[in-house]
Order: sequence, then C-alpha cells, then structure tokens
Amino acid sequence: MALPRSIQLAAARLGEFVSHAPGARVPSEIPRSGLRSRKAVEGIVGQGRYQIDGPIGSGSTGIVYSAWHTQLHKPVALKVLRREYCGDEDLVLRFLNEARTASSIESPHVVDVLDCGRLDDGSPYFVMELLEGGALSDMLESHKFLPMGVAVEVAIQIGEGLAAAHAVNVIHRDLKPENIVLCPRADGRWLAKIVDFGIAKAMDHGEDITQIGQIFGTPHYMSPEQTVGQAVDHRSDIYALGVMLYEMLSGRLPVEGKQIDQVLASQRNAPLPPLRSQRRAYALPSKLESIVHRCLEKDPDRRYPSAESLVRELRLFSQRTSLQPESLGALEDPTQIDMQPFSQTTTPQRSMRIRPIVPRGASGPAQRNHPTRVTRTRVGRGLVRTLAACGLGALLGFSLALAYKALSASSTESTPLEKQSPAPQ
Repeated sequence: MALPRSIQLAAARLGEFVSHAPGARVPSEIPRSGLRSRKAVEGIVGQGRYQIDGPIGSGSTGIVYSAWHTQLHKPVALKVLRREYCGDEDLVLRFLNEARTASSIESPHVVDVLDCGRLDDGSPYFVMELLEGGALSDMLESHKFLPMGVAVEVAIQIGEGLAAAHAVNVIHRDLKPENIVLCPRADGRWLAKIVDFGIAKAMDHGEDITQIGQIFGTPHYMSPEQTVGQAVDHRSDIYALGVMLYEMLSGRLPVEGKQIDQVLASQRNAPLPPLRSQRRAYALPSKLESIVHRCLEKDPDRRYPSAESLVRELRLFSQRTSLQPESLGALEDPTQIDMQPFSQTTTPQRSMRIRPIVPRGASGPAQRNHPTRVTRTRVGRGLVRTLAACGLGALLGFSLALAYKALSASSTESTPLEKQSPAPQ
C-alpha cells in the first residue's frame, strides 16, 4: 500500500526525536541495522492490528513506519525505537515519555497518539495519526515569510495547542517550525499540529528525566533561561512561539549567528531587533509588533502569563484589524510545496545555520495581506523613477546639443573674416 509523498514527508517529520545535545545528529539515511523486517514488526505489533507498509522516516533514535489499521481501516504512523538504543534506559524513558505526554493532551492542534506497546525484543513503539501536509519550516523555506493573516492564524492555532498541553502540565521545550505540521482542510484552510514531544517535560511530580544544567532544545528558538540549563516552565514555549511568529512575519530570526555559543549568548544578552525594523515587516501594525515583543521578553515574568492570554490577544487583534479567514488561502496547498526529503535536512543542521534571506518586498498599510500587489506597486514606482531619470538625461543632452550648435555657428562666422584680411606683401 503506497502512500502519497506528502504523507510520507509529514510522517517523517513525526519521526524527529533529537535531544540537540552536542554531537546529536539525524542520520542521512535509515541504517539497515536499526530496521526490523516487516514480518518481525507486523506479526507482533498489536496482535496483527497493524499491517506495516515500510519505513518512511527516521530520527536520531526512532524510525517511523507507515502502517494500516486493519480494524479501523485507516493509515497510521508507527514509531519504533532503534534496536541499538534499546539498552539505553535514558533513551527508552524519553521515548516512552513522548508517547505518554502526547497522548495526555486533548487538542486538534496536537498530534494524536493512538496506541503503544513493545516488540518481542523489548523495543518500545507507539502509534500516531498519519498527518497529510507539510512542515511550517518547508513553507518558510519556500516563501521566506507569510502574509500577516496566515501568520497570525497559524500562531493562534499553535497557541491553542500549547494551552492544551500546559493545561495538563506539559511543556514542549523544543517548539520550532520543523515541529509544526500544516494539514490542508476541506474548506481550504489549514490545521496546524504540534508534533515531537520527545524532550517534553511534565511539570507535576517532577517527571523530568533531565537534570538542572542540561541544555535541550534548538538554539535559535530557546528561551534565555533555557540556554543556561535553568528550570523552565510554560513561558519558554511562549518565547519559542514568539520567535516563530517573528520569523513568519519578517522572514528573519530575531537572534542570528553561526556558532552555538554565539547564538546562546545572544538569546541571553542581545537586544531584540524591532520587528518593524525588518524590511518585510516595516508596515505591520504596531500592536502586532508589541505582541511579538512581549513574547520575546528576556525576563519570563514580562512575557504573557499563559498561552491562553496570548491567544486572546491575537484573536482580539485579528478581529480589530478585520483579518479574514480567506487569507489562509493566500498560499498554495502545503502538500504542493517542493520539500526536501527528511533524510537530507536534519533538525540540528537547520538550527546551527541561518538560511540566506532574499528580500521580496514589504507590505503597505492597505495591502498587508497581498505581497504580490505590493511587489507590483514597487515595480511601478521603480519604473516611474527610471522614466524620470531618462527624461532628465534627454533634457540635459538636448541642452548640450544646443550649446554645441551655437558654439559651432560662432566659429563659422569668424572664418570668412579671416579670409578677407589682406594677404601679406
């Protein structure tokens, strides 16, 4: 049973499971040593409830298989811990923690975990819904930035997913565009889903298998307190959402750098570049800028106290600025985006580099949700300037020609006088 490429890519995103500790990486291809045969998996998982199609993605410690639920008759994604890591108790606990935390969250904006268990060899696995769509990171790679209406709507949905997670005392700790899947809906809009709770932390009962001083996350999206290994709470997720909203609106990250230490230090100490100082975001409403800036406060106490309060603020802004839901259709279906295979774009590599940003114009006050029209307006203005320069040049050339003609006439009149002068005796 072959699955569409878009589903395979989305499921590959679900296979991301990395700690981002120094040296952590995602293999460029799925090693044969980590795979089980179809018979080995199919004959054991769920007592035959799942028909395995084959591997469709991999992370640093897990492999994702496409599967078919034989009783419910629907596709699912089955994630299995790599065989070589099954002896590492810490990784086993992290893997099981991902399934437990994700399954405890009830939200349409969080990937749904359906089942879990162990293979005969003791390797843990869990079953997830198979998402059809593309990652937000692929959308940003393709478009560089998003229209204001799209960015705000996506941020609202992510915030609602975070609110549901925080309600059951779960913080994600690795929120970033790679972990947001945009699924097309029948009405032409998108459904944002948060995936990869591999390093999530349960805030109650001390259920955190990391220790104070350990740094987990992706540097460009980490909160200042997270960069020094301090205890974090739900406000770190709000900071990461602020980074993503800043990036969606401007096409740039608020903190840039090529070295890990440089990025971590900037997260703690560097002043935030005003959102509207970015070329693509200069015409955004000041209210939206203030919302983003509050999310990105260095001091957690100055950020929004909860994801619910942030969502309310964004919804109120959307209503007052009359952002239309139809603006979600401003971009093409995410399943049609030219996405690179997961095996060739690893999460640590993206987090350690800044993509080159090519300016595509900024929106004007009346056309914020229509970057194409703004680009045409800029082209028209440039054409007017060019024509004006050509006209000025033509006028200057005409003036020089008249002056030259007058000078030539003066020379011609002086020549006959010289001929009439008497010849020397």
